[in-house]
Amino acid sequence: MKPQVGFQLIELMLVVAILAVIALIAIPYLSATDPARLDLAAQEVADALRFARAEAIRSGQAHGVLVDHDASQAAYQDIAVYRVDTTASPFAIAALLYHPVDKQPYDRQVVAGPETRGIAFANATAPFTFDAVGGAQQHIHFDAGGAPVQIRDGTPHRLLSGAVLLSLGRERRTVSVQPVTGRVTVQ
Repeated sequence: MKPQVGFQLIELMLVVAILAVIALIAIPYLSATDPARLDLAAQEVADALRFARAEAIRSGQAHGVLVDHDASQAAYQDIAVYRVDTTASPFAIAALLYHPVDKQPYDRQVVAGPETRGIAFANATAPFTFDAVGGAQQHIHFDAGGAPVQIRDGTPHRLLSGAVLLSLGRERRTVSVQPVTGRVTVQ
């Protein structure tokens, strides 16, 4: 008689139990509502705004950020940081800046990247409003002093309100730009 080859029931149950424990540990980290991913996206937006402001102060030239909250800017991704061409009417993107860490053009996917899948811009309209500029705007500029403005036809218009809303399930984060100082906060 040949010996039987195979696994005993207890061995199979032990393997299934180990896999269940591993799944219970791993699933929360892969969950679609992981707030750490939302924090990462909010930090990316805040970093872009802070970088544009710092470059405007450092260089003495206006710099801006495009927040494409509704995917209407086909040439750019979710967040683009650029130097403003104030001679164009009303204004133009003179050149994209390069990210200070990876030295690639500062044109990032914030809500569609692999680390931030499932995150969406929650703004119903564009996130920035300015004095004497009709409607909400997707672009924010920082003047040479770091003040948040939008420059149109060479004239700076001060920021009245600025908040980029991000959501993931029921979780929300708000990246705010203070109207006078340009201070950027994440809540």
